[in-house]
Amino acid sequence: MKTVITVSLGASSQDSSFETDFLGQRFTVKRVGTDGDESKAWELLRRYQAEADAIAEAKAAAVRAVAAMEAARLEDAQNAALGALLEAKAAASAAAQ
Repeated sequence: MKTVITVSLGASSQDSSFETDFLGQRFTVKRVGTDGDESKAWELLRRYQAEADAIAEAKAAAVRAVAAMEAARLEDAQNAALGALLEAKAAASAAAQ
């Protein structure tokens, strides 16, 4: 029997497992959630590497992409705020002279 495991950053409350036949082979398919814990996800990927015939990582790449976009958005907002602060300071300095 072949084993396929998906490790997800999603909720562990949605963990599931089933057996099925595909192209004449028997498979166990298992989904394991880590409740957003990336360290646990990597630990599970390493652990299941020895016992699974195939492993999938779900959501981690998407989470990293969203985090990168959020960081870029935050940096843009911080830069805009700093620019506005510098402009206001320069305007106040010019008005005082």
